Amino acid sequence: MYNFSTLVGHLGGDATANVLDNGTTLFTFGLATDSYVGDGKKETEWHSIKYFCRSENYANFLRKSLKKGSIVLVAGESRTDKWMEEGLEQRAKRLYADVTKVIHSAQLDDRQDKAAPTPSSERAPAASTPRPAPSAPPAAPYPSVGQTNQAQRTAAPRPAPAPPPAPPSQDPDFVGLSTW
Repeated sequence: MYNFSTLVGHLGGDATANVLDNGTTLFTFGLATDSYVGDGKKETEWHSIKYFCRSENYANFLRKSLKKGSIVLVAGESRTDKWMEEGLEQRAKRLYADVTKVIHSAQLDDRQDKAAPTPSSERAPAASTPRPAPSAPPAAPYPSVGQTNQAQRTAAPRPAPAPPPAPPSQDPDFVGLSTW
C-alpha cells in the first residue's frame, strides 16, 4: 500500500516561509477542501501542509503566490506529527508535499485590480504587417482513407498475427475450481 494524497484547495491564509540552515525553504500553510454531502450541503475540511522547496527561484515564486485565497494543488505523504507539550502528548495530521503547484494566485488578482486601466487614446497603435498571400496547402503526410502511397504499395507483406491463446478450459495445465 502507498501513502500518497493529492489535494486541490484554497489557502486559508498566507503561507509562512522559513529558510533552513541547508538553504531549503520550508513553506507551511493551511489548505481548505470542500465536499458536498447529503442534501448538497458543503463541508469544508482543513489540511495542514508542509512543503520543503530546494529551488531558490521557485521559493521566490511561491512567496509571492501562496496568498490567502490562492488555489493550489499539493501531492505527498500524510504523516502524524507527535510532540510533548506541558506533559501531554500532542498530535497533528499533516501532508508533507512533494509537489506544490499554484493553479490560481490571489496575488495576481490583487495586482490586476490595482493596475490603472489605460485609456484607449493613450495606447500605441497596433502595428499591422501585411501577411503574405496563402500558398497551396502543404501535402498531407498521410494518405486519405482508401488511398495508398508508394511506400505502402512496395512494402513487404506483414506476417499473419499469432492465433489467440486457447481458452482456459482447453488448456491441459489449467486447474479449474471444479477439480478441487
